[in-house]
Amino acid sequence: MSEIDNILKIKQTGLKLAKGNLLVATPLLYDFYFGKSVIILTEHSEEGSVGLILNKKANKQVKELVPSFNDIDLPLFLGGPVNQDQLFFIHNNSFVEETFSIGNGLFWGGNLQQVIDFINDGIISKDNIKFFLGYSGWSSMQLQNEINTNSWVITKPDNIYNILQNSDNSLWKSIVASLGKEYKKWFVFPTNPIDN
Repeated sequence: MSEIDNILKIKQTGLKLAKGNLLVATPLLYDFYFGKSVIILTEHSEEGSVGLILNKKANKQVKELVPSFNDIDLPLFLGGPVNQDQLFFIHNNSFVEETFSIGNGLFWGGNLQQVIDFINDGIISKDNIKFFLGYSGWSSMQLQNEINTNSWVITKPDNIYNILQNSDNSLWKSIVASLGKEYKKWFVFPTNPIDN
């Protein structure tokens, strides 16, 4: 174990990469998108992985992109640096047509017009859906290589409502805390150690 691994207590949970699992950024990531991020994997195969950043808010509301929402304030999140002109969403509503299960009671995508109608009619609560601009993507073995170099820790979501409703760095903190007390040093690790 390297000295920095020892300081940060980076150890893998033993979980494999799989859709529905979370990627928790270690304090070693200083990227605008990925620093202190939590990503849910919506796809994973030998060809690569796709995920959405759960805790990076955009400076827009969803209704700015989808005017047919009836004055409902839904925050918009930065899903990642790929295809930032496209809207994506996750939710916990299995009855939405054309949706894909990602496990743990969560679903990805679906019929957008149906979702708009359900939200406008109060069938889907704004606490049960999360919208994103763009996504995060990795080619074959790229994500595993990042895990091997201590950029991410894999975990399972313990509370889908926390994932759908939490919208800031408190999500990263709560998930890091759930990894165990040996991870508490992550909270005091400098945002950029070079500046120290």
